[in-house]
Amino acid sequence: MASAGKDFSRPLGSRLFKKKVPDDEPVTPESAALFRFGEQCNNDCPMCSNTGEAALFFHPTETLLRRADFLRRSGFRRAVVTGGEPTIHPGFWTVVERLFADGFTWDINTHGRSFAAEGFARRAVEAGLRRAIVSLHSHVPATSATIFGAREHAHHETVAGVDRLIDAGVDVMLNCVLTRLNLGDVHEYLRVGRARYGDRAVFKFVFPSTIGKGGQWAGIALRYADVGAAVRRLRSTARDVGAVVLFESFPNCVLGDPDATNLGRSAFGETHYLDDASGERIHSMRHIEAELSAFSEVCRPCSSLRSCPGISRQYAKRHGTDELVPFVAGRPAAAATRANSFNYVRTETAVPWTAAAAACTAHAHGSGLDPVRQLWLIRGDRLTRYVTDTGDFTPAEIARIKSGVSHLFVDRAPAGVLDDFRNGMRRVLPDPVCGSCAQRATCGRRFHEVDGEPYAREEARIADHIARLRGRVLDVGCGEQLYREELAALLRADAITYTGLDPDDESLARFRAALPDAQLQRGDIEHFEDEPASYDHVLCLRSLNHVLDPDEALSRMSRLLSPGGSLLLVEMTPFAMLRRAEQVAAADRAPRAGHQHFRNLASQDVLPLLPRHALRVVEHRPADRDASNQWILILEKDPGVCDPSR
Repeated sequence: MASAGKDFSRPLGSRLFKKKVPDDEPVTPESAALFRFGEQCNNDCPMCSNTGEAALFFHPTETLLRRADFLRRSGFRRAVVTGGEPTIHPGFWTVVERLFADGFTWDINTHGRSFAAEGFARRAVEAGLRRAIVSLHSHVPATSATIFGAREHAHHETVAGVDRLIDAGVDVMLNCVLTRLNLGDVHEYLRVGRARYGDRAVFKFVFPSTIGKGGQWAGIALRYADVGAAVRRLRSTARDVGAVVLFESFPNCVLGDPDATNLGRSAFGETHYLDDASGERIHSMRHIEAELSAFSEVCRPCSSLRSCPGISRQYAKRHGTDELVPFVAGRPAAAATRANSFNYVRTETAVPWTAAAAACTAHAHGSGLDPVRQLWLIRGDRLTRYVTDTGDFTPAEIARIKSGVSHLFVDRAPAGVLDDFRNGMRRVLPDPVCGSCAQRATCGRRFHEVDGEPYAREEARIADHIARLRGRVLDVGCGEQLYREELAALLRADAITYTGLDPDDESLARFRAALPDAQLQRGDIEHFEDEPASYDHVLCLRSLNHVLDPDEALSRMSRLLSPGGSLLLVEMTPFAMLRRAEQVAAADRAPRAGHQHFRNLASQDVLPLLPRHALRVVEHRPADRDASNQWILILEKDPGVCDPSR
């Protein structure tokens, strides 16, 4: 919370607007006031949002008692006590017991450590405690302690405190601020927490605030694009384990849910804020939240505008508002543009290759870099080091691409050649020797090149499917078409009529020159109009990640398919390229096609969407460790349905 007495009503920039919420919230029997005991705390969290102002560090017990009486006279009978850490204030029991004597019940924002003491939680309940928001940012003690700015005993005390609170009958919400330290493990944090506490705790995940003394900490230098994959995985994990998960400070479009509830202060129940400088002024919490938030002009038509929290002014100033995409007429917002690959760049560092893990010296030459961001490629009798500085993928995403599925490829093509998938790329896989190495946790691991075309199996299946097509064919996002030979043969034999659809004029011009008999149209599937059941087959090859709304695209493709017709979906999951510096520079200079890449769908992400579009799976080849990063779904339109939208 911003410091007391601050003028929240600052003007915004010309491209931003804020919600107008008056500072006149009435006090009712259900109202709850945020009551700060001071900013003193025995943790030293590096992202702390407190002001650090000396005048707000400590309020004497007598001052807090006067403020408690002021709240009573103002009509309040509920309070949310907070700090700093309120439980370490020497007058904590005096103040909360006074509140209880005056007819109050109270909740608490806490790190929970004090509640680990025998009897502390029971005494608090007897003095009116009902709910607790407990900050716990990781299930891993070392990570948790680092984010706490304390030693590991602080983590264990918090966990014990949560146990005692739950045993005493307190409703507990675990509060986890997303940082670069815990982002890759939050889904496991949720699983561990759910297994330990069951239905007795709910979980809140918070996008970090840069307000306050900890706002410059590098660990919270995050954009919404950085956390999107983690948030989606959290929501999926919550469904898997049956956990209640809430979010704070996330625009609805970032969550991908127009109906998502963001649990800010006011949503938790804190209707008012007692000025912690003077103690004599009460603000509407909804007013404060509105004044500290901002919206882009693109948000005005959004169907979620009324409930969405927007973004902080600081975020808008630092990163802009390009990540905000409105929900219109109930349609899902498009995700922010996303990269689908990144580079490991060759360095000059090389060490001798050895067959035995114990004799390998690669681990000693990592230069202190995170092991997930480096690897060693076996080249003859040498190991050459490659590193990545990508900011497009989280550490967890990088680790999955590198070690989970090992979708890494050596770029063997000349600099500037980006689409030679047959001869220009070779897959690399981990050296099994590293599995027995005592240094494997601190080393980037050794990888070896696999001979042969990495996509040969998948490409042969796609080419075979295309060669068997007969009748009317629609190709969505045709681009320059990698399967021209198969299509040309079908067109010469009058086996098909072919319509290609793509938004990029230059790609269409090159395709038209190579295949003059094809009917080509500029546009995208979301705006393409034709009669229902106009096509016997639809191709959507590496195009689904480029449409604004995949669900709508599937709906339109199904509608255009005749009953019993086929839909071939092919896409690529994220991957990494091992490149020399000159190859990276040439790739960065290469012209981009006239469309954007919005997401990285796996085939498993698509499967749940199919039934409502009358599509059934005929063949499914997922992208996994035993295959390439290219997945294939062959689908059939339900023969009994002509237009599933009717």
